[in-house]
Order: sequence, then structure tokens, then C-alpha cells
Amino acid sequence: MTDWTEMRRLYRQGGITYKELARRFDIPLSTVYRHIREENSDRRDLSAAADCLSRAVLSALGDTRQFYVPAKAGEGGEEKLDIKSVKEMTAVLRDLASLRQTLREDSAPAADDAATLRVVLEGEAEQWSR
Repeated sequence: MTDWTEMRRLYRQGGITYKELARRFDIPLSTVYRHIREENSDRRDLSAAADCLSRAVLSALGDTRQFYVPAKAGEGGEEKLDIKSVKEMTAVLRDLASLRQTLREDSAPAADDAATLRVVLEGEAEQWSR
């Protein structure tokens, strides 16, 4: 059975040809080529999806009115922050960050590279860690 994870690591590390990979893993050259081509295609698809999601998020963040709801009758005329909308946007941002991390090299993030998304809502803070 071919260790695709190891082959992928060697390929991304660079300095090794398809021919060397085929010889090292005892598989046909065409299999190495096809596998790497498909993986690169998948990565391009993920990258395109991340770019599309980034544009949608930027567009949505441009209209901050979506994060407010009209005050109920008797509560005054001020709009109130719609916590549900903010939490939903936070979830989308977290998913986008995760997708971008997936697109990076398969190496584990360093301890100081761990990310926490923090949203402050009227003095309260909610944190979601990856």
C-alpha cells in the first residue's frame, strides 16, 4: 500500500522528481503524476472556494446594518445589535480561517501560531479556539 501522506510530504518538500517518487514507492510513474495532478486540482478548487467566500464575507461586512434589528415597540427608537447575526458571521469567519489553514502546508501549526477568534459583544467576550 502506498503511503500517500509521505509521498505528498516529499513532493512538497521539493528536490524530488516524479520518477524518483515512483521508484521510491514502487509504483508506476503515471500513478504518481495522476495522484499529484488530482491533489493539485483539489487544492486549486479549495483555493477558489476560499477566495469566493472571502469576497462574500467582505461584501457582507460592508453593510453593517445587517447586524442590527429595529427596537420593539415601547423600547425606544434605537436599533439593537442582532447577536445571532454576529455569531453567524463569526462562524463563517472561523470556517474561512480553517479553510485557509487547510490550504497551507500539511505541517502542524506551531504553539504560538494557534489562533483564537474573539468577538466582543457590548462588554462581554466570547472566544472560539481552533
